[in-house]
Amino acid sequence: MWKIILILLLLFIKETQTKSIHDTIYQDIGGFTGMQLLNKNGDYGGTSGFDPLYGELYLIEEESDFEKLINDPPSKKLVLVLNAEFFSFSKYLDRLPNKITIAGVILLPGNKPGTGYSPEMTYPLKASSLHPESDYEWNSIGNGDLYKKYFFPILTFPLQGNFQFIKDMAKQNKRDLEFFEPRNGAVFDIFMQANEDSETCLRRKTCVPIGGQSVWGFIGGEYNKSKEYIMITTPLDTRSSFPYLSPGSEFPSSGIVALLSAIDGIISFANSNNATEFYSSLKRQIMFGFWDGESFGHIGSLKFINDVKYFDCKEWNDSSHSSCNQPFRYSMAFKDLDLSKLTEIIEPNQVGLYTGNPNNTYQSQLYTHYEKENFQSLVLAEKIMMVSINSLKIMNLSTVEYPSPHTPGIPPSSSESFVRKIKSDLPVVVLTDYPSQFSNAFYSSVFDDIFNIETQQIAGAASLLLRTVYMEATGCNPEEIPENLAVNETFIRDLMFCFSFTYYCQYFVDILGIPFNVPSSNYPGLFSDTNVPIRSKFLHDFITYLTLVQKSSEFPSCKSGYDCNSSENCIVGKCYPRIVYFHPSYSNNVEYDYKQKEYKVVESYFPDDLWVESDWKKIQIQVYQGNSKNVDILVFCVGIFLILLDCFMIKFFKLF
Repeated sequence: MWKIILILLLLFIKETQTKSIHDTIYQDIGGFTGMQLLNKNGDYGGTSGFDPLYGELYLIEEESDFEKLINDPPSKKLVLVLNAEFFSFSKYLDRLPNKITIAGVILLPGNKPGTGYSPEMTYPLKASSLHPESDYEWNSIGNGDLYKKYFFPILTFPLQGNFQFIKDMAKQNKRDLEFFEPRNGAVFDIFMQANEDSETCLRRKTCVPIGGQSVWGFIGGEYNKSKEYIMITTPLDTRSSFPYLSPGSEFPSSGIVALLSAIDGIISFANSNNATEFYSSLKRQIMFGFWDGESFGHIGSLKFINDVKYFDCKEWNDSSHSSCNQPFRYSMAFKDLDLSKLTEIIEPNQVGLYTGNPNNTYQSQLYTHYEKENFQSLVLAEKIMMVSINSLKIMNLSTVEYPSPHTPGIPPSSSESFVRKIKSDLPVVVLTDYPSQFSNAFYSSVFDDIFNIETQQIAGAASLLLRTVYMEATGCNPEEIPENLAVNETFIRDLMFCFSFTYYCQYFVDILGIPFNVPSSNYPGLFSDTNVPIRSKFLHDFITYLTLVQKSSEFPSCKSGYDCNSSENCIVGKCYPRIVYFHPSYSNNVEYDYKQKEYKVVESYFPDDLWVESDWKKIQIQVYQGNSKNVDILVFCVGIFLILLDCFMIKFFKLF
């Protein structure tokens, strides 16, 4: 019996020692990885394969390092450690010869590519645009890296991340090695299970639809079915080579913050007067919409329009039919909308970069994009210009110009869905900071960060939007717009910090109680009926709070949603009535089978590319310190010598 116990004890000690040695050699590193995404046409992005990939750290700091790698490639597998300016598949990585085996790529935050970098196409969302046949290049520097497949993983870090030690380890390898100097490497264990295309992986249950939650409602909280309404709207998401690190400062954050600031301005103006009387006196109501998933074929706006027109509830939640269990809709308020009463749309979209007169940086410059053959859109653009001209006498507002005559019409935007699917002659103006091609040199990339925008430019756009919407809703003339109708530039600056850098900021903490530092990301993520993205939850709760805070004493207190009834939300300790709504955002070509607990591909009135994200078993990236080949040979020789010495000693002692 004691022999068995001794054997088990020795095995336990061996396992413990092995784990201890492994943990000493290998060090887990954080960061954000590129994910494998798929649509109907194929799969894109990278994966480590079923087995982990090991490689030696190879630092590229200068152009000469890259040329040396091409001309004198090492024979070992490599993990490329790149300074930010060298991250481009089309310009750099695609040039590497086949004999170089890449185990992974680590992108170090730092200086951005000097000539810009956008991994999107030159005409983003072209298939779901109003001009699918156009050859125009809105995103002139787009290289399409997002739509490439590569057989190695990529990793990066947020600006506030701890990555310097990795660069130091790679620098060790870069120096001329001395005899006993170790070789440092990394191992990537990131096996993405999905392959082929989205329909195949959904059938195999190895992927989940991309999506989130759109946020919509009416300023003031109530929808009057007898009134016409205007819509102010903007996309809520973006993407990058590292989906969960998509700061999107210029796109979409500048548009989100401009729209939210205009909403705040109208609500503040109403609350400073008689809010009930103000909202009831409007000739046209004001609807707002923040559409999630727009970077994946306008799925947020198209889902909303599809549901308003065709939604069929298979299982109601209660007898009042206020919500639906299958397919899940937490509110059926969208079915009350009369789309024929929508009279116009104004959309702020990429309004954070200054492109005006370099000698006049105190005045922002905006452009009114509209459909060239739509006369009513031109009229709306002229009205916006009149608001700008009249308001310049009062405050430092944006100057407005027409876009370049060479553009096909409105640029990639959520408004396109409403023109395509509701009314082709619907008046639409998209406000931007560019006259023709995007001024954003980092569209849909990890480099579109908070340092890429100017708060004053966004404030100008928000002020112009606010005053235009007031004019259109009340029916007043431009000169009759109140002088005290304005936005708060400090509010805008703080919100940009929240949406572009970290959710651990004043407004998100006050409204949502964010307990720790969470880097901002505008990627929709994996769709779930029950999980609401942080940015969507904030918009929903914040607009509700702005609207009803003056009446907070009238509502019961709460600690969580369980303390409120089904038509209320617990926001900042109060059960506020539901006046702002979530709407699920995912492909119209997929439905969830609640009995089989799986997604199924279906036909749709509004077909799209059906974007999904691959499942994974685990994501683990580690760095390690390994011996050089010389040391390995030395250890081997010493081992052989010791074995021979042992044999000699045994033989020697047996003789004596």
